[in-house]
Amino acid sequence: MVVSIVFGQLRVGTNGSFGTTTNVPLIFNVNGVKAGHTGSGSNENVSFGYDAHNSSTSNYTTAIGFRSLMRNTTGTHNTATGWYSLYENKAGNSNTANGVDALSSNTSGNHNCGFGAGALRYNTTGHYNSAIGYWTLSNNTTGTNNTAVGYVVGTNSGSLNNTTALGNGATVTASNQVR
Repeated sequence: MVVSIVFGQLRVGTNGSFGTTTNVPLIFNVNGVKAGHTGSGSNENVSFGYDAHNSSTSNYTTAIGFRSLMRNTTGTHNTATGWYSLYENKAGNSNTANGVDALSSNTSGNHNCGFGAGALRYNTTGHYNSAIGYWTLSNNTTGTNNTAVGYVVGTNSGSLNNTTALGNGATVTASNQVR
């Protein structure tokens, strides 16, 4: 038999479960700073991590990790997992960052994917970039439609477009180039 104890809108069950009794999110705080948010019918955002995703104005975002998506204001459909992932994002949409510092400088770039520590680290407004690996496309700031796969792979400039770099240390030096 499961017994529940109710404290205001919080319900704690003897089976180890806890939650809210109404359609409001469950919010975790550490020393007054938001450290988790479960989402609800009116706010579909989910976050776990100290200072992760502090905005309640954007919908459909997931932030897991210390200060991931911390500065997000209106950006939607973003997923950030890892310490400081998508940290500076304010208005960028449909970005996926997985790894420490992945896409951490992005402010308004859209449709970027960064997988690996430091992937697309300095991207600010670039769109449609895909980076897989440690520090891949980390020099990119405003370039679009770039793809990089490997260890420390990418461009030698922050504004190149339509490039592909594959393999350990591969570096693209001009737009519309494959290495």
